[in-house]
Amino acid sequence: MDEMIQTEAIQRKPLVRTSMKAVSAAVVEGILGIGALAVAIIGLAHVVPMILLAVSSIIVGTALLFQAGALAARYSYHTTESERRRRGWVGAIFFGGTAGVTLGILGVIGFVPLILVPIAAMSLGAALLLSSALNARLNALEVAREREQGYPPELARETMSIAFGAQAFVGLAAMGLGLLALAGVNPLVLALVAMFSIGGAALIDGAIVTRVMSLFAKENREEIFIRHVPEERL
Repeated sequence: MDEMIQTEAIQRKPLVRTSMKAVSAAVVEGILGIGALAVAIIGLAHVVPMILLAVSSIIVGTALLFQAGALAARYSYHTTESERRRRGWVGAIFFGGTAGVTLGILGVIGFVPLILVPIAAMSLGAALLLSSALNARLNALEVAREREQGYPPELARETMSIAFGAQAFVGLAAMGLGLLALAGVNPLVLALVAMFSIGGAALIDGAIVTRVMSLFAKENREEIFIRHVPEERL
């Protein structure tokens, strides 16, 4: 019996560490989302909008990189062939975030920002769309695992699908706004709106993942502690 308890505790400890890595990445993502919102709003108020447009692309791209990091951490616990294949899709999100940062840097130094940043908005929107699908899949896997172990999923986790649906909508909207801006339809304003939208999505995703994964880590830590406390002390 003690061996079974020890084995279960050993299995849970990596899950706690994985959850905390995801929380750390999600916290940074949320902070960057706030920064992107602030920069986009200031740019829309016509305060050095061209520079802030490029800066917002850098911030949003970095937020997407941290979002990919949180996804990679969560996927590290899933080892089936199909899930390993999905985990490889995280690389596409890294690529989208890297494109946003790179094109934003080129825009800051004055290299055709009204062309490069709309392209960045399209890349970031596509990465956000993919991220929403992966997040929804991970959430479904984690809910199923909790139910198998006899733990009712938190209400926040059960409602995460709504947030990820909104994230997918923002991704599609950002791609559309980036395409219109690239076509010359009020490019400065539309590109800033696209960055504002992606920044808001990053903030929401960071907040939700932080909340749910921190609760998940706490539940597993408590379970490890309870299993190791002798019965006479309970």
